[in-house]
Amino acid sequence: MSKTVRRIIPFGSGDIPAVQRWLEDMAEKGLFFKECGLLFAKFTRGEPKKMRYRLDFCDVVACDIPDEKKELYEQSGWHVVGDYNSDLVVVCTDEPDAPEIYTDPELLVKPLKKLAGKQLACWIVFWLLSGWVDFGTLASSVILGDSSFVRYLLDFNTLYFIGLCLLSLLLLFEAIYHFIGWLRVRKLVKKLKNGEELPQGERRGFRAAVGKVLCPLAVPAVILWGVHLFFIGYPIGLNMGEPIKDIGSMPFPTPAELGIECGGSCNNYGKEHRDVLASEVAEYTHSNDYYGKDAFRYEVRYYDMRTQSMAKTLYADFVASASSFDPEQYALFADEIHKSNNAGCWDGEYMPQITARRFELDGAELTLVRDRFADSDYCIEQILCIRFENQVEYVLYQGDGSIEDYAQDFVDCLKKEV
Repeated sequence: MSKTVRRIIPFGSGDIPAVQRWLEDMAEKGLFFKECGLLFAKFTRGEPKKMRYRLDFCDVVACDIPDEKKELYEQSGWHVVGDYNSDLVVVCTDEPDAPEIYTDPELLVKPLKKLAGKQLACWIVFWLLSGWVDFGTLASSVILGDSSFVRYLLDFNTLYFIGLCLLSLLLLFEAIYHFIGWLRVRKLVKKLKNGEELPQGERRGFRAAVGKVLCPLAVPAVILWGVHLFFIGYPIGLNMGEPIKDIGSMPFPTPAELGIECGGSCNNYGKEHRDVLASEVAEYTHSNDYYGKDAFRYEVRYYDMRTQSMAKTLYADFVASASSFDPEQYALFADEIHKSNNAGCWDGEYMPQITARRFELDGAELTLVRDRFADSDYCIEQILCIRFENQVEYVLYQGDGSIEDYAQDFVDCLKKEV
């Protein structure tokens, strides 16, 4: 059995009475304080006995305690053990009649104020970090009503969202913990100023239990918050998928399978991944980089939802977003396109004409949305939203012909998956 053991530090430096009582309780269990690290305190095993521990202030730098200070302690029957969080000197004695080291409690006021400043700084930092966790488009998509919560989670990644929620709560709890610590130190300073003695024998069992959880997690929480900064503005769910190796095996037809020619050089790629809300999520794009007459776009998003209720919510969300638009945002986007070399038929002064038609086909519900975004027959985007049981597909098409002509092909692919 090892002669030394480590225990999580349950109290901050400002909880002097509680720390002293904790060290005395450990000595009664046969564990005697040796040294203190960032998260853990080391104890040496021995025969259980009653000890008295006290914390004092001193210029503690790498346990370099002045010799004259040590002599004063020893003359009073106390022995220097080490330091606590590089803020306090830890002394102990097994003599019940040894005089207290605090001859003038008011001398503790100034150093305690410094500790209160540290607690206040930690509270402010953790409070700011808890409020600055980036949830992507949560505010614009869900809170402002631009999207459903289900669609937001699928785009953002549900597990990542849950992780960020836990991180935000942890940082908030850390902030509350340090705020309470700051209040306690201030209260202690006020007592000492009023001539009261430093309290002894405070166990604070609940606070110790909370401290054993929050103290070790403080540094990892800050590190995780820093790591999450690299993902700000990055839609995790849409970009962490694996490339689709066999497009032909997916639950939707390709342009070639539909007999549609894109004309010119086209790019195509696909990704798929899983989510807590969907057993399968897949995306496929086949398009060129042109605007106007020669433009071709064929994009499909496929979702196999866990429940039919979530599938209905997602389907309704796609239909609503495809059937409406923001005139101001559209005008800005059209103006930017118009200034580029691929101006095509985009015109910021033309307001889109959107028509939507709902229908059923072979047990599936569908909605076809036509968006004429300029005064030309080839400036039309067609969106086909399909739901069959738990499956949802969103198809965006810009090219010759009508995507409605291929609605049966999409439904047949979905039915094969059931």
